[in-house]
Parts: sequence; structure tokens; C-alpha cells
Amino acid sequence: SPDGDFWTMRTQPFDFNWASICWSPERGIFVAIAPGINGVITSPDGITWTQRTQPLSQVWTAICWSALRGIFVVVSRTSASNAVLTSPDAITWTAHTLPAWSGGHSWRSVCWSPERQLFVAGGGINAGTMPVIMNSTHGTSWNLALSAASRIFLALTWAPGLGRFVAINFDGRVHASVDGVNGWDTVHFTLPNQNWTSVCWSQERSLLVAVSSTGDNRVATATAVNSWTLRSTLTANFAWNSVCWSPARDKFVAVANNSDRTMVSPDIILGWQATITRDTVNP
Repeated sequence: SPDGDFWTMRTQPFDFNWASICWSPERGIFVAIAPGINGVITSPDGITWTQRTQPLSQVWTAICWSALRGIFVVVSRTSASNAVLTSPDAITWTAHTLPAWSGGHSWRSVCWSPERQLFVAGGGINAGTMPVIMNSTHGTSWNLALSAASRIFLALTWAPGLGRFVAINFDGRVHASVDGVNGWDTVHFTLPNQNWTSVCWSQERSLLVAVSSTGDNRVATATAVNSWTLRSTLTANFAWNSVCWSPARDKFVAVANNSDRTMVSPDIILGWQATITRDTVNP
């Protein structure tokens, strides 16, 4: 979609359960990842896709891009020591061995902070019963930071306007860290326990937006980590899986993994194209 309002279905010939996607302005490509060997595809325009090879059969879950480091970083929820991949071009991939503490860890999210020059990844241990954070300056060597709260970090972002990394537990507890190393144990706010899956930051709106896959009001917004407001949507029963912000389009867009629905804010309903239906959320 060029604007988040009208969507066109695109086909790609690779049968994977795609888990995460990111854009690299410097490389001029989209990169999507999925569990399994060779679960990587790239595209210059979102229309034509090329499959790439990577060396490990892991359950790859999240990807991000760092312009400063010139690399993509991918993390896996598989409990293995080599749960991180990096690549300068999404063609040649290198697996990195994590320290001994990586056994039993399940990584679900990763982000990059240009201001802190730091990668931060979130996940859980003990089958997701305890959240965990790790960080890295270059994506190759990682350090561990644990939280005392329960459940797992699926939602993670860097908010430069707040000067904080922000993570939301699956059960709604909001955590934050100024440097990506310290302060993760503090719970700043508690949202309803309804499977919070994604969070993003808009510098232009000075706003955090989070989405969840269950519950009555599946969107939450905040201008600070300790003050959140639940928002209503036109249709509630969709498992919202990911949300992002576009400065150029001045819109948040969320997608669901159990329907043909996308959600855009803040606008009225304009229509749909192909099988992708559009919904709105109150700003």
C-alpha cells in the first residue's frame, strides 16, 4: 500500500510463515524472515521477491536494520546458543554464538537505537514465564539483562523522544530502560492482561502505540511510559500482531494474523482493495 488506506494483495512463491519484516533505506530493500533454513526474502519494491539462503533452521521471529552498523539483525525463539544472525545485505548471513546463558531463552523482538548505538532484544525463559532482555553494540557479542517480572517481552521499541527503550510484557506490564542495560526491573504501568504483541513510537506525534491480540480495547497509547490510555476500534475481535508508524504518510498501520484486516489511525474508512479490508482507531 502507498498510503495505508488501499491495499493490493501480492504473491510470492515461497511457502513460509513470515514472522517479521523491515526496510533498509540505505540498501533500498525490504527483508522478511520466517522460521527455517532459507526463510529470508528480499524485495526492492514489495512486489517482486527473491529468496535468500541462511545457514540455520531456527524459529526466526524478528528483524531490524542499523544504518550505523550497516547490518540486519535477526533473532530466534529457538532455545539455542546460535540464536542471532547478522547480514550486511540480506544475502550473506552469519550466525553468532551467544554465551552459555542463552540456553532456554526464547527471543521474540529486536530493535536498534541510533542515539544509544545499541541493539536490544526481548524474549523470555522457562517457556516464556520470565522475561529477558539482551543488548549488543555491534550485533555480534551480546550481554544479558533480566527482569524480575513475569511472562515474556513480545513488544519492544526505541522511543527517542522519551530517551528510552520501551518493552511491554505479554501480560501488559510496561518496562523501560534509558540505556538498554539498567532499569528493566521497574514496572512503570500495568495494562490489561491481553497478549500485547507490538509497540512503536512516533516522533512526530510524540506517541507510543501498542496493540494486542485479545481483550476489549486492543490499542493503547501513551506520551510517557507511566501513563497509558486504552483505545477502541471499530471492530474488536481481531488478533492484532504488529503496528508501525510512517512519518511520510502520517499514519499508524496495524495488521492482524487472524483475518484480512488492517487498521489505520487516524482517519475515516476509505475502502479496500483485493481482500485487505481497512479499519480505523480513534487517535
